[in-house]
Amino acid sequence: MLDKNADTIKNMFNELAPKYDRMNTLISFCLHKVIKQKSVNLIPISLQSKCLDLCCGTGDIADMLAQKNNVENVLGLDFSTKMLEIANHKKHSKKITFQEGDCTNIPCKDEYFNICTMAFGLRNIQDYEKAISEINRVLCQGGYFMHLDIFKGNKFINWIFDKTAYLLAYIFSKNPNSYKYLIKSKNDFFSPDELIIEVEKLGFCCTKKRTWLFGMISAQLYCKK
Repeated sequence: MLDKNADTIKNMFNELAPKYDRMNTLISFCLHKVIKQKSVNLIPISLQSKCLDLCCGTGDIADMLAQKNNVENVLGLDFSTKMLEIANHKKHSKKITFQEGDCTNIPCKDEYFNICTMAFGLRNIQDYEKAISEINRVLCQGGYFMHLDIFKGNKFINWIFDKTAYLLAYIFSKNPNSYKYLIKSKNDFFSPDELIIEVEKLGFCCTKKRTWLFGMISAQLYCKK
């Protein structure tokens, strides 16, 4: 069973932070920013919106949200201080604020945000139901939650990805153990359709689903009921 203790995961991402963006580029075959942008573009933003980007990492999604005309401000939340240091260094917009915090205990008032996003984070959270319930709490009625993550694709593509990810991690990071965790966490996670069922149990309705890289990466857009 995977160790998803919050301190263990935090330490892992603090260690990964300096090479996180480069490894994402390699492992996604240079497609991760394109996929993130396509996922953000799924969100209808017709009114002035307050946005929350959970597990914001180095800030790519927060930056993409801030570029939208109808976005008023973006709060990026992550518990990795090293990731947040990089995010603050990279940020391109005064609309964005980054803050250290836990997405199973979001430090914000009820029904405050119109939009919430989480990319490549839910899979690492032991109490995923608590995180989704917290997202429901801080979203306004009719607000949107966009979730993006890596999943198992078909058997052959999954095997190719696992071998490639481990090899690239061994060559470029010199410490592939964290990527062993990535591979196992992906393989133990829900499928996109299974995840949709779980999220809909907690007060959401899935309105869109997109997949890339032969089903290895999926984004789902949910609306708060």
